[in-house]
Amino acid sequence: MDKIITNLQQDQGSFAAALQIDQITKILNIYSKIDLTTFPGTSGVAFDSHAKEHNTQCHPDT
Repeated sequence: MDKIITNLQQDQGSFAAALQIDQITKILNIYSKIDLTTFPGTSGVAFDSHAKEHNTQCHPDT
């Protein structure tokens, strides 16, 4: 009985790993289809940039 449980646990681990690989592949495919340069207003913008943090045109919550 212990051998059966051990085998089932190993199979469960294999299935979990296969599902993770499948999910990661799908996520990477989605990311490869998104072209951030086509988004309006993203030209020259860096994440968490403070270059213009005191610009009065910035949203107050940024």
